Amino acid sequence: MKSTLFRRAAATVLGMSLAAGLSVLAAAPAQAATGSDIARIALQEAEASHGCSYYGSCPGGGWCAVFATWVWRQAGVTDLGGLSISARDFYNYGQQRGTLDHVPDVGDAVVYNYSAAGNWADHVNIVVKVEGDMVTTVGGNESNSVQETTWNWRRGYNTGGQYASAYIAPAGLTASPPSSKLAGVGDVFGNGRESFVQVKGDQAILFYGNGTGSYASSISLGYGWSNTAAITGVGNFGGKGGRGLLQLRKDGSLWLYDIVNNGGYADLAGPGVRVDAGFAGTTAIAGVGDVFGNGRESFVQVKGDQAILFYGNGTGSYASSISLGYGWSNTAAITGVGNFDGKGARGMLQLRKDGSLWLYDIVNNGGYADLAGPGVRVDAGFAGTTGIAGVGNFDGVPGTDFLFVKSADNSLNLASGNGTGSYRSLSRVTTGWE
Repeated sequence: MKSTLFRRAAATVLGMSLAAGLSVLAAAPAQAATGSDIARIALQEAEASHGCSYYGSCPGGGWCAVFATWVWRQAGVTDLGGLSISARDFYNYGQQRGTLDHVPDVGDAVVYNYSAAGNWADHVNIVVKVEGDMVTTVGGNESNSVQETTWNWRRGYNTGGQYASAYIAPAGLTASPPSSKLAGVGDVFGNGRESFVQVKGDQAILFYGNGTGSYASSISLGYGWSNTAAITGVGNFGGKGGRGLLQLRKDGSLWLYDIVNNGGYADLAGPGVRVDAGFAGTTAIAGVGDVFGNGRESFVQVKGDQAILFYGNGTGSYASSISLGYGWSNTAAITGVGNFDGKGARGMLQLRKDGSLWLYDIVNNGGYADLAGPGVRVDAGFAGTTGIAGVGNFDGVPGTDFLFVKSADNSLNLASGNGTGSYRSLSRVTTGWE
């Protein structure tokens, strides 16, 4: 991680008097590039037969950096300052903008054999896929063409024996939407059984838990959800008694929907209400419950390298926000898991890009939200997870549980919490999940 997570953030609480819906974050352009855009364009070129001159000027014959810059530009990256014909420029770019990392993500530029002494690098190409230990890259000037290769990034070397010195993300990159949009929404029917919501294509679907680790039935919450980037449950966020669901849309706006019991059927209480328009660039978002013990729900956003907690105002928006620190750029997903370790805090699971799962406890520290300590690793074996959601006591056995989706077999799985910060068992809920 780029910096230490466990440190008290400067207590810059952004005004308890903020008007509802007023954004405290600068909005990125609605059409900002995503990692998926970059990968799509790079892969298209791997199937073409273009040479250097198609991508730009190539003095000296080398053109890997020319190709990588071209791909970023075509995908919509606007900050390309300092990038020219040298692979080293990407390394310097990442250092200057704080986007240099040592864990790959889709859309990154990989710089090989960088020498700080000589300010030189041998090669650069583009990450188009990451799955567990394996990464797929597309690069120009590989055997004087554009080629696609797959290799084990944990071993550090590509198939040509070049050392991957760093992975560089473009500045202003909008996070690619998670492939599985899943959220626990709590006990909709007041009978102790937890429910969860999936957004699939243009439809939102509620799955009603059976109280023993699976679901009894499902019902559509309607259509018009294709603009969803992520969802998370936020309890009684609106103060009206419903089960709140926050929807992060692809344009960076945040919307609240209340799910209610309508004569024995789950339904939306009404149309979504916009909470804020300024959440573009969000990597992950998660409801974390009532941190301060006053009935007001909070949620956490990961944006860039920072985690930020937003304190709900009890009426459907937030009153203030506070940083939970830096070092979060390796986040793939987060989810609230309540009192997961039995210590009374509001637990949050972080799924990292390397497939490891970590628990952070959020506490009330003298009127400010803070982390109780550094993250504790729960497990290292969650590579290939495309969705994760805390679902309370889903199986009827004491402990907080979470659902997760595995890409290898498109299965939905349950991790049954043991009440002390880990899980006691894993079980499959269903297959054929997307």
